[in-house]
Amino acid sequence: MAELAPMLENARKHAYRAIGEPVEGTLLTVMTSVAESARDSAEAGDSVENAGIIRAILGGTERGPKRDAVLLNAGHALFVAEKTNSALEGWELAAEVIDGGKARTKLGELAVSD
Repeated sequence: MAELAPMLENARKHAYRAIGEPVEGTLLTVMTSVAESARDSAEAGDSVENAGIIRAILGGTERGPKRDAVLLNAGHALFVAEKTNSALEGWELAAEVIDGGKARTKLGELAVSD
């Protein structure tokens, strides 16, 4: 995460510069949240705290930029894997999986199998 945080911040800055009149509430807002979350995570790094964050995201109780980062990554992964027709559809599918409790159930299954 330490290497990723500055890259995401750099991408965010370039995106804002590339767009003449950026509008908040779009993907630019998500990019800002993801960059901030990555920076915060790089500074944190405690495994117990990070495990709690993962549980909160997959359990549906975390609704902030950390969740956005997960949805952004999952959305693009689902699109690249040809499971959805766009990254946005992937984002929405990932949100449904989390909100429907399937992600929490799978996390529980994986934790038991250790």
